[in-house]
Amino acid sequence: MLMAFFSRPALANLPESGWYWNPAASGSGYNIELQDDKMFMSAFTYDSQGRAVFYTAGGVFNVNTSTLNSVLYVTSGGQCMGCPYVAPVSTALAPVEIYFPTTRTARIRAFFSVGTAEINLGRFNFGYALSPAHEHLGVWSILEGGSGIYFGEALNMRTTCTLTNLIDSFCGERFGSASRVAVGARVAAGSSLFMVLLDSSSSYYSRYIYVNDTNRWIGLAATYLKTATPPSSTSGLDFIGLRISGPSTSNQFGWALPDVPTDPKRSAGEEQMRQRAEALAGKSGAHGGLVPPEVARALESVPQEALDQVTAELVRALDSAK
Repeated sequence: MLMAFFSRPALANLPESGWYWNPAASGSGYNIELQDDKMFMSAFTYDSQGRAVFYTAGGVFNVNTSTLNSVLYVTSGGQCMGCPYVAPVSTALAPVEIYFPTTRTARIRAFFSVGTAEINLGRFNFGYALSPAHEHLGVWSILEGGSGIYFGEALNMRTTCTLTNLIDSFCGERFGSASRVAVGARVAAGSSLFMVLLDSSSSYYSRYIYVNDTNRWIGLAATYLKTATPPSSTSGLDFIGLRISGPSTSNQFGWALPDVPTDPKRSAGEEQMRQRAEALAGKSGAHGGLVPPEVARALESVPQEALDQVTAELVRALDSAK
């Protein structure tokens, strides 16, 4: 699918909505949601006497600084669960700052009159916590592009798998087309980057290098001939992948679809268009504006030799799966 969009400026660290926590302080939780540029935070935690308290804060999120500056409220006096409604009382406690160093970490500072309280939080991963590779499973809808030209892809990453010389690896295929195998793995030990290689057609590979959130991939996509040298880690089109369904719910939906034959002429034509779009984006320096700074820095830090090694191992994995 080909779509045209207007160019957008690069994103800051646009945080992921959901539950956040401090693993060293289990028993408290922070729910943070962003809708457009409006953010709301609610927290269940405790006061200095160990009594349960409920805090809230909300306002306009500054996308350029990845920060919400607001007022922290404590809420009390409402009704019990299932009881007749009683209007709660919200009392302003202190100015509060919620800053996101990355897309799924947060730092909360509350500026009380007696001093500043600070807590560092991370996304609470309770559905994909079996292993790092488990976070990448499920059905993913991918949008890639730049310079006003965009393309779509869909992947069904079914299972974790063991691939030779690769870390945190997982396997699947193009959604609905079991003959178009896809394999993925972490780029290097300690790296936040992952790579997925798709056997896109008889002549082309599609490669995705990205940093993942709980339900989101963000990075660079490149399509290239199987007989060509893989492109560098900083070349390609910006892409964002959103999880449509996790592996368990996909199985419940019955999304283990039969193989759908791919028209090789249509695939080759689309992939050639992708290559032309990548070349145009590279010459103009105009990507789609989807890649946040933390992802761009991670992409630039990948040694080309390490990238080539991972690509070669993924190619071998694809060949062995045929």
